[in-house]
This record gives sequence, structure tokens and C-alpha cells, in this order.
Amino acid sequence: MAHPATRRDEAASLYFGEVMHARLKPMGHRFRYRVMSLLIDLDRPDEADRASPLFGVNRAALYGFHEADHGKRDGAQLRAHAQACAAEHAQRDGLVSTSFLAGKYRACRYFFEFELPKVNAWLKVVVSGSDVAAGMAVDEFC
Repeated sequence: MAHPATRRDEAASLYFGEVMHARLKPMGHRFRYRVMSLLIDLDRPDEADRASPLFGVNRAALYGFHEADHGKRDGAQLRAHAQACAAEHAQRDGLVSTSFLAGKYRACRYFFEFELPKVNAWLKVVVSGSDVAAGMAVDEFC
């Protein structure tokens, strides 16, 4: 479950969560670990750079994100690389419409800015260990 560390309109957000792996064969084994993910609005890297004195975009900082470390690593802006990859896959799959790609991009932004924070609020009940919903029979939900 991801827990955003910042508001949804920030140019950069940290999400904290936990990953669990389980295997049943050849013998039962299960482990979990904490994870942290960084979501950066590729349209606003300058704003993300100013978000905290500890965090820098394309500059030295305690915690940093350098566009040159991602994509083709040729110094080009990461946003342009992401768009080129999306266009390449769309052409390969026969989806050449620019408006289609723009729609997908907007849908992803909508999800991260508006829907993901709602899911986080819903999951707080589960994380809290409350038996409000856990103790209910399945037919009580129908």
C-alpha cells in the first residue's frame, strides 16, 4: 500500500509502501520489505527541484534525480524521451493518433493526481487493523 508523503498537486511526491512476496512450492516461503517510490511530474522538473533543499533535479543534493541517468542517457529531457517511447509503441501497435497518446497521458496524470490519493484514504481502514469491514460476511456487501 502506498502512502503519499506530499499533496497530490506537488511537482514531486514520495510514496511509501510495502512489498510482500510469497511462494507455496517447492516449500512455503514469504517475506516483505518496505519500499519508497518517487513520482516526478515531467512537465515541472524546475518546480520539483525547488520543492526541498534536500532534493535536487539535475543538480547535486542529498537526494537527487538526474534526467541524464534515465532514458537514452544522451542529455535530452526525460519528458521528450517518454513521449518518444509512447509514440514508438503506439506506431508499432497501430495506434498512430496523437490525440490518443495525449489522452493516455492525461489519464495517467488524472489517476496519480486524483484517484491514487482516494485509494490511500480507503486503505487506511485496512492498515489500521480495524475489523469494521474485515468482520463482515461477504453477503453483507451485496
